[in-house]
Amino acid sequence: MLRYSLLSAALLASPALAAIPDFGTPATPLGITVEPPIHAAAMQAGLPNSVTQGYYADANGMTLYVFSGNTAPDPVAWPAFAAPSDAKAVGDWSVVARADGGKQWAYKGKALYLSAKDKAPGDTDGRAAENGQWQVAMLQQSPDEIVTPAAISLKPISNALGDVFVDYKGMTLYAFDGDEAGKSACAGDCAKTWIPLKAAELSKPIGDWTTIRRDDGSRQWAYKGRPLYSFAGDAKPGDVKGVAADARFHAAAVRRYFIPAEVTARINGGMTVLATAEGRTLYTRDKFRFSFGGYSVNDGPPPTPAVGRSVGTAGCDGDCTKTWEPLVAPKDAQASGYWSIALRSDGTRQWAYQGYPVYTNAQDKKPGDMLGRDLFDLTDGSHALYWRVLTP
Repeated sequence: MLRYSLLSAALLASPALAAIPDFGTPATPLGITVEPPIHAAAMQAGLPNSVTQGYYADANGMTLYVFSGNTAPDPVAWPAFAAPSDAKAVGDWSVVARADGGKQWAYKGKALYLSAKDKAPGDTDGRAAENGQWQVAMLQQSPDEIVTPAAISLKPISNALGDVFVDYKGMTLYAFDGDEAGKSACAGDCAKTWIPLKAAELSKPIGDWTTIRRDDGSRQWAYKGRPLYSFAGDAKPGDVKGVAADARFHAAAVRRYFIPAEVTARINGGMTVLATAEGRTLYTRDKFRFSFGGYSVNDGPPPTPAVGRSVGTAGCDGDCTKTWEPLVAPKDAQASGYWSIALRSDGTRQWAYQGYPVYTNAQDKKPGDMLGRDLFDLTDGSHALYWRVLTP
């Protein structure tokens, strides 16, 4: 019991979360963003929650499309999504040559295009055009092209900032920096906290998966030569508390989500939050509607890029920025993944996450402070703007 009490204390005052192992590749190249899935909670008992699938967009949030026809698309109606001259293939993303000699991004082998019908970020007016030959380039929520042993799967885990291997219970798997290729250095008390991912005696290698023989004679699964473990302190699927407990252990992600150099992920008060490199909590301003007598933002609607853009940088201007300081994006910063760049009225470039401009609070003085959390400003009798902590 003492060990877990000490572990809990460490999690509450944890430093930034550890990096992702070297077998992780970027989920998106620079200049390509993600419109996230929207999980809408049902407003009445008995109704199911609804989920929309995420999709890819350019740096400005304009939807990207793929074409299944056999003829060359009209370049006016369907401009090619250009890639920089120095662009290189990475993960699911490749570069194809255009007829004019330029480069064009492709996703899973399919060239990407924009639609002239779309006028604003989030528009998908090109969907199903020309007898269904045009489709939105959809975000793959459950990657299935990576072969895994039975009972091991790959899941997107936002708290881990990547697509991560999980065991049959859905629990996060980890890799250990102290291991050598094909050999585990975690034994004894270590193996009680970091539980080896056991393999059956007759398990056969599959894809990049092999088994290793542990010192006690048991077998353990390894991915690309790295033995994998679950963490005794993770209580439920989606937990990634192990990266705060020991910096030598990393969530076993094969894709990593982009995060600006100015930003880290850390655990504050038992929750994973995004913070500056110095540990200052990050916030964004959101809309809230009071309903059914409730006042808890936990029961409110989930973050929605369209709402974030409607609040925009005008949601905090003038004197507001003396307390709520915009998170400035460097001049050479590029949008990627869930991160984009909002332009303020004075020309300052500000980081935005899932469409919401991002801020720090001047009252937070040390890492872990969240004094700006859930502060409300009523806009009328039933609506408000409020400040929420930024979470992955």
